[in-house]
Order: sequence, then structure tokens, then C-alpha cells
Amino acid sequence: MKINNRLIISLIVVGFTMGCTDKKSDDPSTLAHPRIILNTKHKDQIVKRIEENQLVARHHQFCLAVADSMLDIPLIAYKKIGYRLLGTSRTYLKRMNFLGYAYQLTDNPKYAKRAEQEMLVAAGFDSWNPDHFLDVAEMTMALAIGYDWCYQDLTDSGRQLILEAILRKGLLPSITNDPPWWMNTDNNWGQVCHSGLAFGAWAIYEDHPDTAEFIIRRSMEKIKRSESSYEPDGVYPEGPMYWDYGTSFHVLFLDAYKSIYGDLEPLDVSEAFMNTGQFFLHVQSPTTVFNWGDATARQYFSSAPFWFAHQREDISLAYKQVMMLKDYLDYPSFGTEGRNGRLFPFSLIWLSRLDQVSERKPNIISWQGKGSVPVAFHRSSWDKDGLYLAIKGGSASMSHAHMDAGQFVIDALGIRWAYDLGSHNYNKLEQEGLKIWGRHQASERWQVLRYNNLSHNTLTVNERLHQADGKSELIEEESSVHQQSTVMDMTAAFAGQLERVIRQVSLIGDQFFIVKDKFQNRDSAASAVRWAFLTYDDITINGRSAMIHHEGKKMAVEVRYPENANLRTFSAQPQILPFEESNPGLTMLGFEVLLAPEQMDSLEVHFTPQRKEVTMR
Repeated sequence: MKINNRLIISLIVVGFTMGCTDKKSDDPSTLAHPRIILNTKHKDQIVKRIEENQLVARHHQFCLAVADSMLDIPLIAYKKIGYRLLGTSRTYLKRMNFLGYAYQLTDNPKYAKRAEQEMLVAAGFDSWNPDHFLDVAEMTMALAIGYDWCYQDLTDSGRQLILEAILRKGLLPSITNDPPWWMNTDNNWGQVCHSGLAFGAWAIYEDHPDTAEFIIRRSMEKIKRSESSYEPDGVYPEGPMYWDYGTSFHVLFLDAYKSIYGDLEPLDVSEAFMNTGQFFLHVQSPTTVFNWGDATARQYFSSAPFWFAHQREDISLAYKQVMMLKDYLDYPSFGTEGRNGRLFPFSLIWLSRLDQVSERKPNIISWQGKGSVPVAFHRSSWDKDGLYLAIKGGSASMSHAHMDAGQFVIDALGIRWAYDLGSHNYNKLEQEGLKIWGRHQASERWQVLRYNNLSHNTLTVNERLHQADGKSELIEEESSVHQQSTVMDMTAAFAGQLERVIRQVSLIGDQFFIVKDKFQNRDSAASAVRWAFLTYDDITINGRSAMIHHEGKKMAVEVRYPENANLRTFSAQPQILPFEESNPGLTMLGFEVLLAPEQMDSLEVHFTPQRKEVTMR
């Protein structure tokens, strides 16, 4: 990778602005370390909150305990998995965040000494793997935080080696004659890469001001592009897992910028981005999340909602996170080693800025957002056993998307009944030579069951794949005390298969769910339409009715129309690729209908959680 240093100098000399406002008079090189987020003002605020609030105090003690546990474990070794060094980079970021936080809040040099030992190992790596630049970005952020937060107790020699590593293995590989694809992307790669590089630039600004200024100015412009993905309502198209990833790094960039320059006004942050806290609040269900696309089906503890709660002065945006935090501190799900929980200290930093820390329930139970992936979320209440219904549109041609037009999920009685498999292990598929990142119709990606429509809660016509570039749109939404409904036009996903496809999902009070489909066949041939959803395989079927059993609870499913439909199961196990992950304990429950040419038809299925014993019809 050839570095174009002449380009750097010339761009800066001519006053490189790239659409940004002029740099404020504040000069990062005049600010003492630490200058990135955890400055003196913020440290004083944390100390004050520790004295005032029991949850903040517990959180603080937890972070110190994790940092203490890192003092004597093995140093992090260089380890690539497939073509990624990302696990190593993330482990560094976790250790620098905890050790740096502990050093700043206690002034105990033992944390800085350990951080220096770790960083010197990373500084000695041949590279930070620029071929997969997320690895470089997270490593750069890790060493920038370690360098900035532990600066006062680093040795002179160690400080110089770390500084040079940030420059030569972090910042300079991003400046080339041929800009890499992620430079101008609007997805999570842009957010993570430009945030990580900006942290590196702020950390070493006084030593390399020209290069640092170039990186910062570029990040200011480029990260702005990702905000367009949230338009117009705050929906993140890559789903909740990548919301946590991309949005968290975006927020880190914004908070670091504000800590250095004083305000966010020059960045002109979009209203759609500032509203995305609502999206993440509602994508979380009573049991897990609506995990469409490449997202795992688990609760995501994210630090970012605390930042949005502070910015919006609305603690309810962090309602789920406050509850999860209390459980997390009692039963942490990440250990000392590994990468999990790497941004956890920031939840404390942002939590400490809130005037009030409480589990304030949101006053909205229905939320919908349009954009590249329109979604709607409905719930009966914010209780753990409340009813929850969500549906999505969008296109399979988007980043991390699946063929899941009209995909819905259902929660009730504390259980997810209509399920989404979510992501597949990327490395496992890549090791088999599968090209999983193509998004066109003939892409190898669609051979994977978890990615195509045969494993999703949608329709399939003649066993064919959906149209990858066909976008499903939200066209109607209703919310009242008695009924919450959303209507999706899925026609584009069935181009060449059906003339028109409309799906309506409804939550009726706190009682039951309805899924209705209306469609018309083409005029050229008969078609077999499969209606199905993914659920548990302990099922009793009786014609048009079925009872699903799971963990001692039950969900009744009944086909109201057509009256001649009989429920049956379809396999939820991979049929094409033998190396795919299996899906034990799960099956597809549904039925098929035959359509004559030009025939119009409709389907209606009811889901009723069983709060008491009932007799099957």
C-alpha cells in the first residue's frame, strides 16, 4: 500500500475543508492528556455521580474489578482468524478501555504500566492488517485511548513507540493513491473506520499536526455520509446488531469531538441520526430483539442509548439498558479475556451525565419508521411477558440483508414464537470458499438457508428465491388501544412470480396476533404459494389448527382462511450446503395454496398465546 504523503501536505496547505465548517480556534495540541472524552470535567462528574447514585457506584466498582483482573493475565498475541485480525484488535480495545478508565479514576500507575505493556506488543506487530481495515480502525482506537488516558505514567520510550505505531500502522495506511472502498461507504465500516482513525489523530495531534488534521477533517466529512442511512426516521438498515456496532462508534466520534472542541454544531448532526435512539429502544422486544439480517437473536447491551438519553434528555431511551445493566453487574456475561464488553466503560461515562437514573418506562408502545428498510414495532406493554409484534420491509440487495420481505416476529409469555435465525458464522462459510458478500440475484450468498426466503417468516412461490433487488414498502400503519396494525407492499420481492402481494400484521389489544396476506397470480401459469414461519418443533397439529409447546407454555395457531388449508411442517435444516450450521429444535410451520392463472386469494392466520388450558378443535 503506497502512502501519498505529498497529497496530505498539498491538501492541508490549500485549506482542505471537504464541506466542513472551518476548524474552531481550539487546537487539540494545546489540550493536556487525557483530552478524548474522559477529560477532567467528565472525570469530576463521574466522581460526583459515584457518590450520589448507587447504580453508578456499582458500575464503577465493576469496571475497577475487571481492570484488576487484567493485570496478570497473558499479554495479547497476534492472531488472525481467516483473513481477520479483528478479534485481536477488539481484545486490545477492551483492555485499553478498562485499564485506562481505572487509571484515570484512581491515579494508580499499575493500570498505566499494564496498558503500556499491552500496547508495546501491538506496536511490535508487522501491521494491523489493513487488508481488513476494521482491524486497523479498532486497534488504532485502542492504542489512542491507552496512549491518551494513560499518558502521564507511560515511559518516554514507550510513549514514542506507541505514538509511532498509531501513525505508521494506523493513520498512514488509510492515505493511499487509490482510496479503499470503505472510505466513502455509508454503512458500519465507514463509522468504525473513520471514528477509529480520528481517535488516533486526536491522540498524537501535537506530534504530527498536519497528518492528524487531515485525518480529522476527512473523518468529519466521511462519517457524515453514514447519517444518510438513518433517514428519515432513525431506522438503521443493517439491523440491531450492526446498529450497536456502527452507531456506537459514530457516537464515540461525536462525543470525542465535543470533548475537544466544545460542541457538536460544526458537525451538523442530522435529526434522523439523533432520533435513532427511538429505533433501538423499540427494536428490543420483551425477550430479545427483532434480529433481522445478519444479527444474532440475543439482547444487546449497548452503551450508546445512554448517550442518546443524555442528548435527548429522555431517560426512557435507556429503559431496557438500565434494566440490563442491573442484571449485568450481578451476572456479567463477558469475562476478563476476549473481546466481549469492550465498550462497557462508556456506558458508565455516559450514564454519569444523566441527572436522573431510573427505569422510566416509555410512553409509546407502537413505533414505525420508513427509509431503506421500513419497519414497525407493536407491543401490548413494556412488561416482560407482554405481547410484541414486529415486521420489516426493505431489499435483499442491501448490506447484511436477507431475502425476508415481510418478515415478522412474535413474542408472548416471555417467549419468541415466530423466530428469525439471524446470522451465520462468516468465517465458516468463507473457509469453504463460498462468496457470501455478493448481493445480486445469482450470488452464492442465497444458497445459504439462513440468508434466503425458505427459512424466513414470509411467502415463497414455487420454491423460488425472492427478487434480490425488490424493495418492500410500508404503506399503512394504525395504532389504537384496541388494534395496532402495519401494512407492507411486498410486490417487488415477487416480481415475475405474483402480480401483487400485500401483508398486514396486527396486534389485537393484549390478546392475539393476526397475519393477513392478499395476492394475485400472474396470467401465465399456476403457482404454489407457501406460507410459513419458523418456530419450535414440539407441535401438535390438527388440520387448520396447531399448538406449539415450549418451556411449559403454549401458542395456538389457526388458519382462518382459506378454510381448506391444512397446517404442516417444512424442514428448517440446510438442504444444499452440508457445512451450514444446523438449527436443532426448530421447524417451519405453515401450509400451501395453489393459484390458477390470474387468481386472487387471501390468507389469514391467528396466533393466540395460551394463558390457560384450552381444548383443540
